[in-house]
Amino acid sequence: RLPTVAGLLRWDSPAEFLCALARAPGRGANEVRSGSVAKLWTGVGVFAVERVMPLVSTSGDPPGTLLASDDRSLRVATATHDVEIGGFRSLDGDPIEAAALLRSAGLAAGGVLPLPTDAQIARLAEVHA
Repeated sequence: RLPTVAGLLRWDSPAEFLCALARAPGRGANEVRSGSVAKLWTGVGVFAVERVMPLVSTSGDPPGTLLASDDRSLRVATATHDVEIGGFRSLDGDPIEAAALLRSAGLAAGGVLPLPTDAQIARLAEVHA
């Protein structure tokens, strides 16, 4: 599955596709709310993501597994290679530290970032269009 709807990152997609999605143009307030900016679904909220960088490593963990984190970034397993994501913002454009994002979702290293369901994707696309 490719994460094209509402700009949501789907960890069951190839790392290269996720990186391309994050490189797509659009960084203003209207673009953050639209599908033209990569977004992270944590299960409790949606956050804009400015950077998705492929890593040489392949952990072999299931897609969406949170491998590591620091104040600025998360390392996540995908369908192919692991990625580092960072530059988190609320949909209003306010910066958010990775640690605060994880706390709000009750996530930690070893946990799995959820994949949005088709119904959640459709709802998010409707709300943030």
